[in-house]
Order: sequence, then structure tokens, then C-alpha cells
Amino acid sequence: MLSENRIFFTLGLVAFLTLLYLTFFTTGTAGGGDSVLHYLFAKYAFTHPENYFNHWAKPFFTALSSPFTLLGFSGIKLFNTLCSCGAVWFSYKTLEVWQVKNRWAIVPIVFSSALFVTVTQSGLTEPLSALILTSAIYLVVKNKVVAGLSIISFMPFVRSEGLIILGVFAIYLIVKNRIKYLPFLLLGHVVYALVGYPFYHDILWIFTKIPYANQTSNYGNGNWNHFLIQLNFQTNPVIYSLFWLGTIGFAFKVIKALKNANQENGFTEKLWLVYGCFFAFFVAHSCFWALGIFNSLGLSRVFVSVLPLLGMIAIDGLNLIDVLQLNKKYQTASSILTYIIVAVVMVIPFTKGKYGYNLPGEFSLTPQQHSLKEVLLPYINQHYPKAKLIITDPNIPYMLNIDPFNREVCDWYYGIKSPSDLDSTSLLVVDKWFAQIEWGHPVEELLANPHLKLQICFPKQDTTYYVFSKNNREIK
Repeated sequence: MLSENRIFFTLGLVAFLTLLYLTFFTTGTAGGGDSVLHYLFAKYAFTHPENYFNHWAKPFFTALSSPFTLLGFSGIKLFNTLCSCGAVWFSYKTLEVWQVKNRWAIVPIVFSSALFVTVTQSGLTEPLSALILTSAIYLVVKNKVVAGLSIISFMPFVRSEGLIILGVFAIYLIVKNRIKYLPFLLLGHVVYALVGYPFYHDILWIFTKIPYANQTSNYGNGNWNHFLIQLNFQTNPVIYSLFWLGTIGFAFKVIKALKNANQENGFTEKLWLVYGCFFAFFVAHSCFWALGIFNSLGLSRVFVSVLPLLGMIAIDGLNLIDVLQLNKKYQTASSILTYIIVAVVMVIPFTKGKYGYNLPGEFSLTPQQHSLKEVLLPYINQHYPKAKLIITDPNIPYMLNIDPFNREVCDWYYGIKSPSDLDSTSLLVVDKWFAQIEWGHPVEELLANPHLKLQICFPKQDTTYYVFSKNNREIK
């Protein structure tokens, strides 16, 4: 029988090399406009240091990822590849401390989620969030509590849900009678409050500048079971079934623990730091989307932050199936059954359908990006080479390779109070979604505005870009 370590490192190496190939030999940015915008904030942070303290861009993510952007978008994909692989590594090491069987399966379970791999090939913040969470759990489990709490204290500056995770860690410390360690959960806030003060002249900017701190949303709301359903599609039916099997099995352990003080190794840590963090995250996002608060868009990708925890829970489910190993006579059959289940998990992403990769689309430039590159860039270079661009979509400066934070050449839509304020030296470039949802000015309104003149519009599948100038004026 192959050892746990040998199987883990073999599968891990294959996963890592595959991600490296996708990083350097594919052109996709994944994750929509947010992925590109995080990249732009990080790339131009050297020129515009205020980017390091932008709460939407997530300061800790920007600080760690910006050196990688020197390699272009492939650099930020490399950064996220290292984060994702690191998150899986720390998950494995945590399971190793607890001496969990079949812990090697964390690699195929996590990386067989098309969602996890796709988000890894983006500029999004979830992979770093997953790394911070899993490394903090590992350090706490290894009794390096101060180090673990210090790391997790920075999670809110990578993902806003980090505040929820801090709450779960706080409960864990109270339950374990480690109250003296609670102040370390505030370290990240103290550091950023002080370092960011020169930019905002407000010691409380870490709270007042949170862009999601409101009880409304531009994106509407959805059903309470939205994420319950979506997790099935964003993992696959086998992983999803193992996850719920593991959850049910652990629930029985909790009931047993309430009746009997004798608990298995790492029970309290697993209860709060794995199951507790995952389900607190799950319930919170379900509430945000159902109630239409905190600008929730109902995006499944946010669960990449806790997908390694889902993988750890799924392994609990896998080990419930593996009970045949309790009888030495059936150990070989039990191992074969385990390998078959994991093999099915690995094959599903490569099948056609809703559980598989959309190849090559998910790892290539989108039709919108091609449209910007092939139509908008030549048009502007030919007709308006000196125009300042007012934009709604971060893909525009990315594809045109311009600095969106240099107000002399580019500005965001919120830089002008209304479309009528467009000056004679600028072009307004909008698409329907951003114009209506983010800016609040539908394209139909812009077309009817007497102060604006439509210069060109160019459709590309489901997206149409419109280029406006100030009416009756020429940009030279």
C-alpha cells in the first residue's frame, strides 16, 4: 500500500504543474470584472500607493499580490496558484495532526471543483483567503496559537467575510478557556488603522470605508436555498454527497460528546474551526443573498475561501464509507472502493455538462475582451488618440493597457456627477450592465441625453459597448 504522504505529494505535484501550465499558457482572466479590477489595483499600486489602502481592493491582498503583477496578469495567477496549493497543503497537514485516514484525498476533492480551479486562474481574493484560513487553523491545532490568531486577524483585509471567521475563532477561544489570546484577533485592524491613517486621516477608516457596510444591494436578492443548490454544481454530486455524509456523521459525534466527556483527538478544534467556520460562512452568505443586504450578488465563487474546509468535511464522509477497514479481511476491498470513489470525483470535471470545465472558454479571453481589443482599441487610436476615457468596465483599461488611476488619461464613471458633465476632451465608454447596475444610468437614458453624442456602438454576443462624446463637440 502506498503511504498517505506519497499519494498526496504525487497528486499535489500533478495539480501544481497543471495550474502552472494554465497560469502561463492561457490568456483568460476568469472571475469577470472583479478579477481584472483587483489586478489593476495591485498592478498600479506602486504608482498610486493609495491603492494599498483601498478597502474594496482589499489592502492585505493588494500588498501581497502587487509584486507578482510585474509579470502581468500571469503573475497574479501565479500568486493565486501558490495560495490555492498552500491552502490544500495546510489542510492536509491539519488532517495529519488529527491522524485522519485518506487525508491524501484532499487534493482530488478540492481540485476537482471546477470553481476552485477557475478562481485560482483569476485576480480574485478568495485563494489568499483560503490560505490564510487553513494556515491559521493548522497553527492553532499545532498549539501555535499566537501565530495562528495573528494570521487570521488579517483575513478581513482580504475578504470582508473574515469578520465572520474572526467571530468563530473568538467563540473557540472562549470555549477552550483561552480568553487571554482574544486581543491577537485585533492585530490586523490595529496595524491597518495605524498604517492607513496618513491616507484617510481617520483612525476608524478600517470600518468607515468598508464598501459593503449597508443594508441594501443594487443586485436584488434570491432564495434562501440558493447556495445549498449551487454548492452541488460548483463541486460535483459525489463531493457534495460526501460533504453531507461527513456533516451528518460529525453531528452524531457532537451528540455523543454531549453525553460523554471523552472526545476524539482534535474534536473541539474540528467542531469550531472546520465545521464552525464553514457553516457560519454558509449561513451568513445565505442570509445576505436572501435578504438582499451587504451588496450580495449571490456569487458561488465566494465559497472558494472555505472550499478546503468542505474538502476536509468530505473526507470525514469518505471515511464513513471506509468502515470496512475495521475488519482486516475487507481492508483491500475497502481501499479499492475508496480509490474508485475518488477516481469518479476526478473524472467528473472533464465530462461535458454543468459539473465540468467549460473548455477552453473558462481559460480564454471572453468575447467582451476580444471585442474591446479588436474594435475599441483600433477605433480610439485612429479617431481619438488624445481623448480621456470615462469608463464603467475595468476590462477597458486592461485590454487597452492604460492606467485607470491616472486621471489625465482615464477616470471611472463615478468621477463625474452625471453623464451631462462629460467634457469636450473625454469619451464615455459604457456597457449595458455596468451603466445600469453600477452607475444607475441605463444606456437608454444615455442615448436620449441631448448633451451626449453616440460615436459608435459595437456588439459582441451578449455585450454591447457604447462610446459617447459631448454633443456637437469634436475631440482632437
